[in-house]
Amino acid sequence: QLNLKNFSPGKHVANDARSTEAVRRLRLVSKTRHELMAERVPGVILDGSEGSMTELAESLSLERFIARHNDPDDSYHLDEHEVVSCAYQFKNGVRFMNITTPHMLNNLARAENCGWQKQAHFDGAFNFCEKEFGIIGIGVNSMGAHFNPVSLNIVNSESRAAITSCWDATVQGFYSLYTTVQTCNEPDCGFCTQIKENIQGSHGQHLRKILATDDVNDSYFHIDKPSSDNSMAFYGFCKATFGDDIPVQQCSNHVGAIAFKKKSFRKYFDLEDNFLFFHQVVARIFEAPTLDIQNLLQNRIVIELHRRGEHRAAAWYEDTWTGEHGNYTNASAGYCGNRTSAGLESHWRYMRRDTVGTAGTTRRVSLAVFAPTMVKYVRDTSESHAAKCLDE
Repeated sequence: QLNLKNFSPGKHVANDARSTEAVRRLRLVSKTRHELMAERVPGVILDGSEGSMTELAESLSLERFIARHNDPDDSYHLDEHEVVSCAYQFKNGVRFMNITTPHMLNNLARAENCGWQKQAHFDGAFNFCEKEFGIIGIGVNSMGAHFNPVSLNIVNSESRAAITSCWDATVQGFYSLYTTVQTCNEPDCGFCTQIKENIQGSHGQHLRKILATDDVNDSYFHIDKPSSDNSMAFYGFCKATFGDDIPVQQCSNHVGAIAFKKKSFRKYFDLEDNFLFFHQVVARIFEAPTLDIQNLLQNRIVIELHRRGEHRAAAWYEDTWTGEHGNYTNASAGYCGNRTSAGLESHWRYMRRDTVGTAGTTRRVSLAVFAPTMVKYVRDTSESHAAKCLDE
């Protein structure tokens, strides 16, 4: 019970040695954290404001780094793992910042040059920072369903406009590496060596075509199999960006096992047995090796649902899943295809662990802590991926 006598003007509250030591340690932790964050973003004081985020983004501007790299009077040489920002905006209610490295951007070149169908994964995650924004990650897959990170992007929400901004910034940053960078002849230069290797030989045909255009905005980087666990916003982005005939894939975990457990599509079905039948066949569709077999199975689902009297479910499935829509299943067939977003989803676990300090929770940290640790995380991810490339 509250004792009002403790709040009298002459009341003295003893400050014992244990309390004094606790305060001293707390101040030491705060001071050390501030010094550590300052080392990760030199010259930028992050106070939690959008103005300080603009200052951070400007300090990481890829355009600025390339200008220094090309300046013969500047000793600076662009590092393949330098953390850069290809585009940003923190004003008028928009919170957007692209964060990547030259090595990560070059994963697009590797995807193009391998000669296989290019599959890209997009996914969003939230609740990292006290500020109300999230992160959209982009990556491409290689043989064996290996996930190769390309960029991380601070956004307001996982909307179609946000996804479009992330992709445009990423691709324009990638193109700028090949249209504005002046490469050197130093054999130990990892960055310039990557650029030159990617445009040489028959595998560099597309990148050489990019170099031949004067306007990088007219250039076009095509994805054969875009994938995400976001359905409608991502679907609209893909059709507008890659063409109406592009097959759009939904992560099979989200549309299959997760949707079944949550009964996401149960509202379209009259009977539980028919709902179970539907998911059993969908699981088989994801195992189909070709689009022809997938389309055949999709048509069989529509016919069978009508036969069972599930006309609402049949109409919903036919309108949103089959044929040119392919909203969930049509991009998973073929070699190099990855049916899930597991590679990108695992990044959120490690990113939360390395930026927030815990994984599997909704704990948030201040912007002054999150932004510098995210910069460090991106560089660590880039270096780790490069080491894996060498191992393979």
